[in-house]
Amino acid sequence: YNIPVSVHVMQRFPLSGGVSFAPSFLKSLNIIAEYDSRDFNIGANVLLFKHLYFQFFMNELKYPVFGMHIQFTI
Repeated sequence: YNIPVSVHVMQRFPLSGGVSFAPSFLKSLNIIAEYDSRDFNIGANVLLFKHLYFQFFMNELKYPVFGMHIQFTI
């Protein structure tokens, strides 16, 4: 999705990817690192009470981002 579709868009290295890790001693924690063709981002999310996710990320390794969401089956 990061490959340029226009000649006016130039990217130095149009590849992206990431890894995630869930430690065996705390399955509800997910640690994430990614490269989005411009910047590196790191973060984590944790599942609490089977439905509530809290998220913390460092966008471009400089800007903190917080979030939460609720997930349930209808």
